[in-house]
Amino acid sequence: MPFSGQHISLNFEDAAPVRVDIWLALHLPDASRAKIQRLVERGKILVNGIAVKRSHLLRTGDSVEVVWEDEADSLVLKPSPLDLSILFEDEDLIVVDKPAGVSVHPGAGKRQTTLVEGILHKLGKEASKDLGFRPGLVHRLDKDTTGVMVYAKNESTQLKLAKQFASRQIKREYLALLDGYLKAARIIYESYLFRDPLHRQRFASLTAEAYEAKFGRPIEKAPSKFRRAVSTFTKKKTYGNRLTLASISLQTGRTHQIRVHSQDLKCPVLGDQLYNRYHEFPLHFAPELRKQVSNLPRQMLHAKSLGFRHPRTLEDMEFKAPLPKDLGELLNSLEPYRDVLWKAEEESS
Repeated sequence: MPFSGQHISLNFEDAAPVRVDIWLALHLPDASRAKIQRLVERGKILVNGIAVKRSHLLRTGDSVEVVWEDEADSLVLKPSPLDLSILFEDEDLIVVDKPAGVSVHPGAGKRQTTLVEGILHKLGKEASKDLGFRPGLVHRLDKDTTGVMVYAKNESTQLKLAKQFASRQIKREYLALLDGYLKAARIIYESYLFRDPLHRQRFASLTAEAYEAKFGRPIEKAPSKFRRAVSTFTKKKTYGNRLTLASISLQTGRTHQIRVHSQDLKCPVLGDQLYNRYHEFPLHFAPELRKQVSNLPRQMLHAKSLGFRHPRTLEDMEFKAPLPKDLGELLNSLEPYRDVLWKAEEESS
């Protein structure tokens, strides 16, 4: 996901002219066509250095530049008190343990205090002004995902952290309770993510082989809206021959990557209302536990740790967030159902 203020440069090499808004919607998977149109209206889309209308036709050799702007930038941010769990803070950055149910930044719909606004309140007016009235976002977590996040207090730190994310120098580990039995002890899964054309809030996925079978050409010739994503799933525990507690590390950081890859593996994240809405649990789970699991209000996904090099001191740093209360309580309830066979395999390894 681009960060606000980032300049994205693209070259148009197609033979036939294409409207700039249509072409960019295909080549920027993090942006819908409506988002592109809003950027055009604000003069954030330039062709050969000149701001253009959305109906502008691109021609072979045109240079296209997008000045990315988050939706939060067009909304009124109100620094507001928020109970922040701060894991680390210095003059350059702040690391927090994000709770469930809190959006990272404002969006459309009902307004609640966001993490951005809570950090703005914590930093005070001086820091807010230095950052254009918002902290330096370099990555995100979904509203109902918990765990470690880092924010930059100045532009230099933001740019340097963003480069680490872009060059995959960041170490990220997630913990997820999956609705399915992960058979292998370790799975490296690679696919190409793209926005689901039938459900714009979701992302879909194709492996390289599936893409070639569907479109009759290799993935190397796919439009840039297909974004390579690689996740490593490591089985930690299984419960009742049905649920899997997995550690997941990311080689890439695409929107909804873990949630989509889990679904591809037929082990969607438990409680995920977007990718795993319909499920029925085995009768060998006690009625109370079946009710507890079935009524989860959010996905059981937690950003357990985050490692990066401090942009100023160059010190390698790693931060860990404790399990959120709801996930911890659920795992305790599931412990009597922990699979003995896998436990024996785990202890012998």
